[in-house]
Amino acid sequence: MELSEQYLVYLNSHNAGASPLDDMPHAAGNRTVPMNFTSPQNLAMQLLKHLQKEKLPAEGLRGFSDAQPLPISWGEILPLSFVQKAREDHGLELPPVLLMSFPLRRFNHSDSMVPELLRLGSATADFLEALPQRVVWIVSADLAHTHLASGPYGYCPCAQPFDDAVVRWAKDLPFESAAEALLHEGRGWQRAGAASCGFTGLVAAHGAMAHISNLTGLPTWRGQVLAYAHPTYYGMMVARFERQPGLVVV
Repeated sequence: MELSEQYLVYLNSHNAGASPLDDMPHAAGNRTVPMNFTSPQNLAMQLLKHLQKEKLPAEGLRGFSDAQPLPISWGEILPLSFVQKAREDHGLELPPVLLMSFPLRRFNHSDSMVPELLRLGSATADFLEALPQRVVWIVSADLAHTHLASGPYGYCPCAQPFDDAVVRWAKDLPFESAAEALLHEGRGWQRAGAASCGFTGLVAAHGAMAHISNLTGLPTWRGQVLAYAHPTYYGMMVARFERQPGLVVV
């Protein structure tokens, strides 16, 4: 779910939904991936208040008087399904998940949102750093959506250069070339028509990691690209950024 102008923090105690796979290449027909999980309500409210205190445009949503879960779909289910499988392999359940979505204006104004997104990342990092428990921040972010002329957004020669810049960003952390790849080169290709709905999440993640590094005065983060492909019209990447101890961004 998304608001037009504001970042949205989910405030229900449960979230549930199912992601259809019918439009996925090589997927069996009528397949869905169901998921449900709990959310830490008090923590979600604290995050919301923290973002608002930092003068960021954030709002919370509690639906159905918390008698029913808020709906989720592929944006949440796809990354969390891998986490759930890894936990199950070790006999563990999926831990509570705090959800936040980015506003609809990211589709047409992601370039002008960059300064705000860096502040969002910094504020979120401050909030998570203050928690006593170890946390993972998962950024669900597709790359360029314009790899195929037959796709819903058409073809742009900027699609592959955008994806290449994002991959370099993930590989080059903690070096300054990472910021150049994402915030200058990638941003330029996004402006040219890459149509990455996840660009905003990547910028926020960069803001969080840069903020922590600035606080410590050390190159705190190390990036690792685990996979990259664009089997259809949009690019996909899985990357891991880690430091010990502290915040992990995936």
